[in-house]
Amino acid sequence: MGESQEIELKGHIIDSGIMTQLFDRVMDMGGNFEILVFDIGKKKTDPSYARLRINASTSAKLHSILSELHRLGARPVEVKDILLVAADADRHVPRGFYTTSNHPTQVKYGGEWIDVGAIEMDFLIVVDPVKKTAMARALGKIKKGDLIVVGEQGVSVIYPARPREQSTFEFMHGTVSSERPSETLIANIAKEILEIRKKGGKIAVVGGPAIIHTGADKALAGMI
Repeated sequence: MGESQEIELKGHIIDSGIMTQLFDRVMDMGGNFEILVFDIGKKKTDPSYARLRINASTSAKLHSILSELHRLGARPVEVKDILLVAADADRHVPRGFYTTSNHPTQVKYGGEWIDVGAIEMDFLIVVDPVKKTAMARALGKIKKGDLIVVGEQGVSVIYPARPREQSTFEFMHGTVSSERPSETLIANIAKEILEIRKKGGKIAVVGGPAIIHTGADKALAGMI
């Protein structure tokens, strides 16, 4: 039967190439999609809206796909509040903590959307429930008791949007993301790794949060 979930996107999702990236990522990662609603803005400044059902063979694969789409600004149709876990010591963070991108981000807390302040790449999000504020914070500045956002539930990324240009064919422009999964790229890297090993060379891995986001942690651990 497989697994599925409905998501939605709002804004200049055609002109910015977001829809093209979304379709590519879903298919590259072995999933498929159904377009349920697609309302295109009638004027150049009007935002568009899309609601899709994302399908995958397993819940794990669906989770990986949704994690990628989340970074493009997609979110579930029904959004729940964020999950918060307190840090048990200075510079200690809970498992599954959310890592930020450099795009504007909001979190849903107490039924309200709160802008995340001081946003930077690869930071955590710390929420003050009394002041109802959310701040991006480096791991080294985490203090015991800080309430940290865990998982992607209740987090919304505002992907950069580009209003419609004058060019008639601008909407057909598809941007290429360096983060997009590519079977050819992966195969070439694997081939190079094997060749280096045969020659007695050594390979260094400089890892980042993407290893966790893409579900590659177990595969990387197995290789090591």
